[in-house]
Amino acid sequence: AGRQLGSEAYASTRVTKAPRHAPAATLTLSRALTASTAAALTVRTGNQYALAKAAAAAAAEPSGVALTLTGKRGAQGDFRVEAAVGLHQSHVTAKYTHAVDAHLALVGGATVTASARGVHDVACRVGVRAAVSDWTTAGWRVDFGLASGVVATLHVRRLGQRLRLPLVLTPGLDLGVVAAAALAPVAVALAVNTAVVAPRRRRAVRQRLAELRDEQLAQLHQQKRRAEEAARLMAPQAERSQRAARAAGGLVIERALYGDLPFAVAAQNSNAVAAALDAAAASRAALAQADRQRACDVTVPLAALVAGDQLVIAAGASKRFLPGFYDPAFGDPKALFVRYSFRGATHEVVVRDDEALAIPLKAHSIIAG
Repeated sequence: AGRQLGSEAYASTRVTKAPRHAPAATLTLSRALTASTAAALTVRTGNQYALAKAAAAAAAEPSGVALTLTGKRGAQGDFRVEAAVGLHQSHVTAKYTHAVDAHLALVGGATVTASARGVHDVACRVGVRAAVSDWTTAGWRVDFGLASGVVATLHVRRLGQRLRLPLVLTPGLDLGVVAAAALAPVAVALAVNTAVVAPRRRRAVRQRLAELRDEQLAQLHQQKRRAEEAARLMAPQAERSQRAARAAGGLVIERALYGDLPFAVAAQNSNAVAAALDAAAASRAALAQADRQRACDVTVPLAALVAGDQLVIAAGASKRFLPGFYDPAFGDPKALFVRYSFRGATHEVVVRDDEALAIPLKAHSIIAG
């Protein structure tokens, strides 16, 4: 069972009962210290209170208190430090994992084990872990210590199933064996990953990106054809209404572009007239240099939306869903540029893709330079 204690603390309890063993309870209190570091205090009652001595000797969960510190060091490093004190044995453990890339990681650690009689063992571990496929992870680890000798372990994990194959290399500590069993495989793994695996993955990513670009381009052409067909159907009515509006001095859409537009709106200038002139000059320059692949002309579709010398587009939804529009810059921020005339004055406005548009407005008026 667990319970949240505020926004940065958590408490959990667990009770286990194994056959022929007394119940064992575990209480864990954890708290976030920083954005990347957390601490936990764990208290285990253990099952040393079993009535039978044999059961107590075979206790799977000895009693003890442990203080654990876990966290991240930068974007590639994870660490874990634990100090545990128990009735029969205590230990201090430090572990560090360095991610070489998204598929390969180096693992290192050290453990000091002691009891009331003194230090039992000082052991270290060095290993490498690699993602063989999307569902399979394989690793090689070498544990070596003063009393534990040298043991190599091959471990494979697939779909939640684990396979471990321990190999006792020497009963005592032999640094030559450690170097051959740990450093050599790690060096080979790094070399193979750098020279073979990583370039192959990069090629696969580039190929997949190229395929996605081709698919996106095909979808863009399809959307563009539909938008152009819609604009063609709108054109006669839009042209008639715009001619009538021009003759009456009403709202006329002169030019409209939608997409990844490089327009600069000079809202920083405290002089309103100078700001309007700067905005007009910047938008006209960008209009002349606009990339046709990044923006589309929506003059006719926008003119078709004019009703009663007014045009209002609500905020919230992307404008690519409007009739006659399409998305010419998939995945990039988009904007709508509109140049229109009203009562003989030229106006310009740029709005974000999800921003409302309401014209005509006096604030959009510009002064010809």
